[in-house]
Amino acid sequence: MGTVMTTIEIDQRTAELLQAKAAASGLSLDDYLRRLAESEAPPAAAPDAAETDRILDALAEGGESLAPLPVDFSREDIYANHD
Repeated sequence: MGTVMTTIEIDQRTAELLQAKAAASGLSLDDYLRRLAESEAPPAAAPDAAETDRILDALAEGGESLAPLPVDFSREDIYANHD
């Protein structure tokens, strides 16, 4: 994917502050602004019910061939190797 350049007009003081913050972070202004934008971005939307069903069906596919768990399977069996 190619890079598309965009111009954003800001006042000189803001530009200087952003340049200083980027330099203090050891980043280019472009990388600093990208990280800032990513950290402020809203979280991705959760999948709807149909998408969730599709994901779960894909995860379960082939599970019919797995051996069933023992009747006495417990939480202790899951954490047997943990302190």
